[in-house]
Amino acid sequence: MPQKDIELGEPWPASASAGLSVTAAATVWLGYHGHMRSWFPVVLVACQSPAENIESDPFCPRELAPSVDTQAVLHDTSDSGWMDTGDSGTSPDPSNLPPEAGFAFQQVLGGLEFPVDLISVGDGTLLIAGKLGELSRVDLETHTILGSARADELWPLSTHVEEGFLSIALHPDFGNGIDDHLFSWQTTEYQTTNSIVRWDLQLEPFAVSNPVEVLAVDKYIQGIATHNGGKLVWWQGESDEPVLYVSVGNGGGQENIQAGQMGDVMTASILALKVDEEGVAQPAIETPYENEFVVAKGLRNPWRMIDCGDVLCVGDVGKEDFEEFNLYTGAGANFGHGRFEGPSDGTYDDPVLWYAHGSDEFTSEDPDHTDARGESIMMGVHVSGQAYEGLLEDFVLYADLYQGWIRGYYLGDDETMQGVDLHLAHQAVLGAMVEVEDGTVYAVEMFGTLRKLVPLAEVPTVGMAGDPISETAFGDGGIDYTVRFPLWSNGTSKQRFIQLPDGTQIDTSDSENWVFPIGTRSYKTFLWNGQPVETRVLEKTDTGWAPGVYLWEADGSEAYLTDGTDQEPLVEMDTPYTVPSTGACQMCHGNAQDSLLGLEPFQLGSRGVDIFEGHISDEVEIPTVSDTEVGLEARGYLHGNCSTCHQGASVTGVELDLRYSTDPYGMTGEGIYEYSGIPFIDPGNPPNSAIFKAIAEEVMPPLTLSVKDQEAIQLLGEWISAMEVEKKDSQKDSEDE
Repeated sequence: MPQKDIELGEPWPASASAGLSVTAAATVWLGYHGHMRSWFPVVLVACQSPAENIESDPFCPRELAPSVDTQAVLHDTSDSGWMDTGDSGTSPDPSNLPPEAGFAFQQVLGGLEFPVDLISVGDGTLLIAGKLGELSRVDLETHTILGSARADELWPLSTHVEEGFLSIALHPDFGNGIDDHLFSWQTTEYQTTNSIVRWDLQLEPFAVSNPVEVLAVDKYIQGIATHNGGKLVWWQGESDEPVLYVSVGNGGGQENIQAGQMGDVMTASILALKVDEEGVAQPAIETPYENEFVVAKGLRNPWRMIDCGDVLCVGDVGKEDFEEFNLYTGAGANFGHGRFEGPSDGTYDDPVLWYAHGSDEFTSEDPDHTDARGESIMMGVHVSGQAYEGLLEDFVLYADLYQGWIRGYYLGDDETMQGVDLHLAHQAVLGAMVEVEDGTVYAVEMFGTLRKLVPLAEVPTVGMAGDPISETAFGDGGIDYTVRFPLWSNGTSKQRFIQLPDGTQIDTSDSENWVFPIGTRSYKTFLWNGQPVETRVLEKTDTGWAPGVYLWEADGSEAYLTDGTDQEPLVEMDTPYTVPSTGACQMCHGNAQDSLLGLEPFQLGSRGVDIFEGHISDEVEIPTVSDTEVGLEARGYLHGNCSTCHQGASVTGVELDLRYSTDPYGMTGEGIYEYSGIPFIDPGNPPNSAIFKAIAEEVMPPLTLSVKDQEAIQLLGEWISAMEVEKKDSQKDSEDE
């Protein structure tokens, strides 16, 4: 097939039928998580190995006291809807407490690179660490990035699966000349070594330099990329001066369970150290364990640990049984893992809170709790009470990454509040939280966003549930547009419409990343056989993008705003279809710099860009790619359906770049898709190509798929089949020369 330059905006010639068939060779899942396999297209740093089985492990006999209730203790036991206060017998006055699910983490910035940790600098800015090595400084007033730096360019970094840049910390006296370095925790060598690294930090202009390894932590048994911990915390709870603590996972897998009870091994531990002027670690606390840095043992994957004043709060990710909220009070603590999980018979330090996997105890308060997802507990932040009208003072916010609930457990001295544990908000995949100078809580969501904790009343909305779309949508000044390569949506077609406020323009100074003015509204209506099913709306407010989903009446006469939860369509359809919740919007849009997808030169082409003439600030260059017609169409499909997540060093567990500009022969994926020994693309052999199998076996795209895209299967098969011929022709031409 001849090569030709086609502007990526012109109509594609229809591809010929490839006549290919596929036999499903294996059931494919993305990422094991605990007792189930998760479809989530990311690898969260609390992943759980399927090989572990405490019940059959000789190192892990069950030693729970007979009286221990194996159901979750975080359970609403009062008619008022508040948590039981335990031994005190006194219920707190609900008027003095925040309402259940009364808060939300509102997006204030998108387009971050897999953010996993954030800290306050103390000068009105945050530092955000991305798993793949990106560091960013963000202004809290404008929620804009002031500068970015790449740690991975200065220090070797393994980012496979649960590895990567995992935590950062500043000395409590940062800025006062005591210690003005940045400290980080990351995986340094592939599946073998974690490191604490000290960096010279420059805020203006933002830069890091001169990395020095403070301490290297080798896995007890190497070769597994999971359970790397860990969180860096400066704490002065058992010393006259701040000490640097780090929580470290057991290294993952069945083999490393025993590390939980080995005092000479630094994994499955909490470490405490001081750092001298040369950046060398010194023991900080007298410890009963053989290793001089180890101050606590018996942890599985203590991914997040926070300063809770007199104690350190530690969240330990469980396996089949329990998630744990532990309190570290001093050297010698042992939380039991390596023997069992959850509360003990008194031999080990019991968690202050725990809950059992598979229990439905959270259903009434945490409605999205389901066995269809994994469970991974995370410590968030100990709230001072300066913000939120003092309602959250001395509450520890903690969350479950997969289930998405955020709870607040009271850890103060008021006896009437002891044991109070509230459901405060809901947000999946939060990586870490921090409280800034004014008491406001921020969090990073690992699909790419920075979020701010606000009362529900302050969350921007597109309207009230039940509002008709006729009162809010399709006013004057709108622009209809199409994209060349739409996301496959189970056979539905789509209509797109965008409204800009009068007198405003889209900032296209960065041609590839358009920035939209406050007040922009974007509508996308899904149709089945020409009949509208749902309309999804995104509105840009001064506090972030507000999502909304309208559900159309069966006769197409009107659509009404839903309450934001999953809905069944009112239109009769002969295909599986669910109208998604507004919470699902972030799964794709969180990765976009300004939350709208498809509004880019490649997807619009010259004709589409022309539609926006007069509405854009700068001239936009339309990209071109040299390829065959089928090749261009296949690459366009991958860009439109896959590149939201797969952008090279991406937010997923597969390191893969599927953007239109990627050389097809350079498309190689490394990660956790379960096609052992199968290349991402095997030129000339579609059934042996992972991308072809993923589409044909209904694995991808994971968020929208319930019906196979037969045209895409045919297209990709034809493309991969032709690649070997092209490659041989190219090699022959080179030999002839």
